[in-house]
Amino acid sequence: MLSELRKELLNQHQELRELAKGVVAAAEGARAEPAQLPDLRAALLGLAASVLAHNAFEDRELHAVLRNIDAWGPIRDVLVDERHASEHEAILAAIHTAGKETSAAAICDAALRALTDLESHMDREERELLHPDVLRDDLITSGVGG
Repeated sequence: MLSELRKELLNQHQELRELAKGVVAAAEGARAEPAQLPDLRAALLGLAASVLAHNAFEDRELHAVLRNIDAWGPIRDVLVDERHASEHEAILAAIHTAGKETSAAAICDAALRALTDLESHMDREERELLHPDVLRDDLITSGVGG
């Protein structure tokens, strides 16, 4: 059921947001005490793994549904294929780049930029792809006429 898929994807977004909070806390700790950089790197690796798993789930489950969901399905399918995939790649690259920085300030700044990108991406997904009017079990169509 589409509502269950929507619920699962929103739950995954919430889990990613919780991991992002952990990255922010680790970044604050590393900024105050550079000896805590390994904790920040570990938090970034955990976030990257979760983002990768979430993206794979979306690609596998959401992509197949969007194509045929309604009259706008083919357009949504193109959005997922083009912009969505490139955003996924950019977010993962930003997370990995942040983890490779050498100074505490640089890794913290890069991590926070990556989190901003991730949050923007999830907000856009929730508006455009995961909105209750898109993923719903009771598809309603309206025709022209009286």
